[in-house]
Amino acid sequence: MTDLPEPMTPEDCDVEGIPMPVELIRALCAEAGIDPDWAIQFCIENGMPIGGLN
Repeated sequence: MTDLPEPMTPEDCDVEGIPMPVELIRALCAEAGIDPDWAIQFCIENGMPIGGLN
């Protein structure tokens, strides 16, 4: 029998604190018809880490 990995837990899926790429935010906004600058500002104001703003 092979050794199987342990099942995933909710803690394994926690993405809190992992920055969302700004390119992904812009792409999702373009698809949804939302102003990307507004969405990025909303993320910043609500403490969501964003990557790629440098």
